[in-house]
Amino acid sequence: MTDRRADADKNHPNEFALTERIRRATARPVARVRVGIGDDAAVCESPQAPLLLCSDAMVEGTHFRLDWCRPEDLGHKALAACLSDIAAMRGRPLYALVSLALRPDLPADFIDRFYMGLETLAARLDVAVVGGDLARADHQVFVDIALAGAADAPATRSGARPGDLLLVSGTLGSARAGLVALEGAERNPPAELLDAHLRPEPRFDVARALDAPGLVTAMIDVSDGLAADVRRLARASACGFIIEETAIPIATAARDFASARGIDPLDWAWSGGEDYQLLVAVDPDAWSEQAAARPELKRLLTPVGRATAAEAGVQRVKSDGTREDAPDSGWDHFRR
Repeated sequence: MTDRRADADKNHPNEFALTERIRRATARPVARVRVGIGDDAAVCESPQAPLLLCSDAMVEGTHFRLDWCRPEDLGHKALAACLSDIAAMRGRPLYALVSLALRPDLPADFIDRFYMGLETLAARLDVAVVGGDLARADHQVFVDIALAGAADAPATRSGARPGDLLLVSGTLGSARAGLVALEGAERNPPAELLDAHLRPEPRFDVARALDAPGLVTAMIDVSDGLAADVRRLARASACGFIIEETAIPIATAARDFASARGIDPLDWAWSGGEDYQLLVAVDPDAWSEQAAARPELKRLLTPVGRATAAEAGVQRVKSDGTREDAPDSGWDHFRR
């Protein structure tokens, strides 16, 4: 009888050889990296600006399934999710550490394809992959990415004030629509919905556009759903928010996809998660001035509400004009 594990192990080189493959896959020269993968630690230039440090983990079966998530997609998404945190701080990403726990039965080219997706995004955003770790996983693939970045004037979650406008970039709910399509093995779902779930784009373009002094008072990325992340913004800023539901931007493809299945697309916008858009509180006078001078801001961001006093909590105004508490929902690893 064949030993499947032994056969699987034969398809994979040892840890040293895997590390060498990763080193070659990420060998793009970066002047600020003095020593990269292959030593006990990387040696990198330190920027003359406040450092940003963050990490993001993904577990097979919880965050992705390899029967519909290609290794290239996983590499892209794992890095993009972490990069979104740097974008939310209005920073620039510099260095990445990538740690993987891999099952022995994965295809031999899994790691090459994973790094192809990751390094393509890293190169586009000038991120240097400078190290990480490798381990064996008997059951579930595990991906952990740590990033170092810098920001001259970091945006935080804690500066919103009553009267500030609340804006959101892009559209919400498309990533959840893509997940539903993948889970249901839908035939020919809209490509933009699949891309929204499998290959999200961290919104550095939006973060860079919000560079005017005094404009942004607080910011967070929408990774766990609007309902969860606006509450995080409210808690950190000690204020409330009121959101106009009819103003929440939802892509036509997501709206049609949800409606065809008897689902209110607003449910996905509030609670779907993984959109990786930016939720931004801005000074209303500064926004009026900047939006008038720079029309691209209105293409990048949609006003959806305003900050209120903390005792008001987080509320929504429905299409019929009634007001109620916003949904207490969204992704929570420890509530599901």
